[in-house]
Order: sequence, then C-alpha cells, then structure tokens
Amino acid sequence: MLLELLDIFINNIAPILVIAGIGFIIGKRFELDPRSLGKLTFNVFSPALVFSALSHSALRPLELGQIALAVGMYTALLAVMSYSVIRWRVQGQLQRVSVLLCALTGNNGNYGLPLITLAFGDEVLARAVMVFVAMIFVTYTFGVFVASSGRRSTREALTSIMRVPLIYAALAGLVVNQLHIPIPLALDRSLTLMADGAFPTMLILLGIQLSRVRLTNYGTVALGVGLRMLAAPLAALAVALILGLPEFILIAVIVQASMPVAVNTTVLAMEFELDSEQISGAVLVSTLLSPVTLSFIILALRQWSAGG
Repeated sequence: MLLELLDIFINNIAPILVIAGIGFIIGKRFELDPRSLGKLTFNVFSPALVFSALSHSALRPLELGQIALAVGMYTALLAVMSYSVIRWRVQGQLQRVSVLLCALTGNNGNYGLPLITLAFGDEVLARAVMVFVAMIFVTYTFGVFVASSGRRSTREALTSIMRVPLIYAALAGLVVNQLHIPIPLALDRSLTLMADGAFPTMLILLGIQLSRVRLTNYGTVALGVGLRMLAAPLAALAVALILGLPEFILIAVIVQASMPVAVNTTVLAMEFELDSEQISGAVLVSTLLSPVTLSFIILALRQWSAGG
C-alpha cells in the first residue's frame, strides 16, 4: 500500500506541485498581478478546455442529468452537514459564513482537472469537466448567496452566471457533441492548442495566488479545512452510493469534491467583506494537506474500480 501511495504521489500529484511551486516562487520574487493571468485563464484557456473536452467526449444525455443531480444533492447535503457543525462551533455571523463558504467551494478547475487527467485519463476528465461546470453554477448562485448572507438577489446571482464564459463554452461543446456537428480542422487545432495551455496556466496561477496568502485565526481555519477535506468527500460518497452513479461519474464527483478550498473563494470574501484572512488561511492549509488526502482517495478509487 505504501508503495502504491508513493507511486500515486510521484506520478500524479508531484507534477502538479512542481508547476504550482514554480508559480509560488514567481509570485514571491516578482511583483505580478495574478488578476491578469486569472482573466486570461478564465476567459480564454478554460473555455477552450471545456469546449474541447466536451465536444470530443462520449457523454450521453443520461450522464449529464446524473451529474447535475449528483452535484445538486452533494451541495445540499454538504451545506446541511456543515451548518449543523458551524452553528455550534463558530460564534458570529461573519465567521460562520466564512467557514461555510470554505466548506462549499473546492478548487475544481486549477487543481482538480489537471489531477484527474493525470490520475484517471480522458474518460473521467470529460465527466469531471461537467462536474466543474455544474459546480460553477453552485459557486455563482448558492456560493454568492452565502457570501452575501442573502443581500444579493436571485436575479443578481443569475446575472453573475450569465457573465461566465465557461457556461457558454460548455453549452456549445455539448451542442456540437450531441448533434455531431463537424468542427473545421483549423478551428479544432486552434482550440486544442489553447486547451493545452489551460493546465499549466491554472497551476502557475494557483502558485502565485498561494504566495500571497497569510495564515491567521487557527481555530476557524481548522474547522473550515476539516469540513472541506473530510465532510465534502463523505457527502459526495454518500450521494454517489444513493444514486448508484456509474464508474467514471462516481470517480469524477468524489475527486472533485475532495479538492482543497478554492483560491477564488478569497475573491468572494473580499467582495462581500467576509473574513478574508481566515479564508486565505483555509486555502493554504487545505492545499498543503491535499497531497496526502488525495493520494489515499485516488488509491481507494483505483482499487474499487479494479475490483468492480
């Protein structure tokens, strides 16, 4: 078992840490604005990746429904589990909302998609992309609602979603896929080249963002990290078993649910005047712990898949 864990770490997680580490060093050494790289990733590379992955995948309409239902049930279950703990352990509305936001938002794009590609390949990646897109809906609706403590209307939350390029890329990719629309070779190659730039750019950006994080408020940080790294995977596992999800979707949902706290959570925290230092600390600690937790989760899923 130890050798298998070491193999998973070296061949699947270490490459991600190396690239993110380069980004961390760059962030410490140079005065770079991560927002510019973030906009490039958000508006160019990530949409190209989503469109390319979905347009070439073998996803069936039934699977799309299963993914949407699974993500919805997972989010609801995790929210109930998390708030039932937070209400007894955390004092103050500001801190409660901050911890709940940590529990609900995982780093599914910058971290999750590259890891799934290395650990499980393109078949699981296609499902993980749809999980990623579904969780974006959650972030920009329920996540925004939580961050604003109900101050932002449903209409404003939906307007936020309409400004996310990934949504349109996903819809276009699904239409091309399901209707078997041919893509001109030149356009397909251009999109593929941009998609290939998504993962290294995401990981460099992750490293730069982590280089700006400070660790404070240890107690609430520990609770946020615990909910994100323990409660979230358990909630995903429960939903997967209840729904009887097929293998590739089950793996995609559980691994994406096991990601550390999303770096972009700090953006929501600053916008809605939450405890951004507490959330930044949870991002840092959960990311540092994730190689250990994810190695065990990947090993368990591989053994389950081989046994099934």
